[in-house]
Amino acid sequence: MDLNVTESFLLLLTEFLTFMPRLLAALVIFLVTLYLSALLSRLLQRSMERQRADPALTLLLYHTVRWSVILIGGITALRQVDFELTGFLAGIGILGFTLGFALQDISRNIVAGMLLLVQKPFDLGDLVEIEGFRGRVQSVDLRSTEILTLDGNNVLLPNGHVFTVPIINYSRESTRRIQLTVGVAFDSDLEVVRHTALQAIRTIPDVLNTPPPSLFFHEFGDSAIMFTVRYWIDTRVTDAATAVDPAILAIHKAFERKQIEIPYPIRTHLQRVVEQQVAGSKKQVAGGE
Repeated sequence: MDLNVTESFLLLLTEFLTFMPRLLAALVIFLVTLYLSALLSRLLQRSMERQRADPALTLLLYHTVRWSVILIGGITALRQVDFELTGFLAGIGILGFTLGFALQDISRNIVAGMLLLVQKPFDLGDLVEIEGFRGRVQSVDLRSTEILTLDGNNVLLPNGHVFTVPIINYSRESTRRIQLTVGVAFDSDLEVVRHTALQAIRTIPDVLNTPPPSLFFHEFGDSAIMFTVRYWIDTRVTDAATAVDPAILAIHKAFERKQIEIPYPIRTHLQRVVEQQVAGSKKQVAGGE
């Protein structure tokens, strides 16, 4: 009995001493892998930053290189201890399928984030509009896209949603067309109106000469003849959100000089006339009394 116990202990001790070098080798390989993954990914990141590569693409490659090195090193370390990789990988596959089904929204966001980083429908700092949110792109990670709206709010949009909805990128093109609708009185000389409005627009410093400003009349309104003036700006020089202000000021001043009337709505005018007539009637009744 004691002999069997002694033999079993010696057998376990022998197996342990035989296993220890392989275990130490596996630990050393894994630690070296962690160091190399951090070193290589950091070198890649610095190299791409020196080349002024896209920050989103740099982030994607950084994580790809890091986790690829860790995966290869982890498999190599497991082989040192005769770990059964086939069954392990099969189990990982089943677990991955189960987790992917249970966390399909998160998985979809991660995949969509990778596709957004590769396809690059926008860059960091671009002015975009996604699902009614207009602002500048602050960051794109594997889960969400962060936008700083024009009124100062931070919006996090899931990548799975961003990837499937229309995206308006105002920064992709350097020029943008602005249009402004104005009304003039029915008795106005429309050719004078056209000439005056276009001349006023051309005096604005940030308006481009090519394509030239244009104007067309399009509607007989309730109290005015409506026209729309269109002009182009360079978005690298001026912001589209504030490009309407100088146009309104220029047209208003030019119309005042040419005595071109921008009429009030007829409904407002009739209301004032009716109020005056009612007030006059009351005075007459009081005087008669």
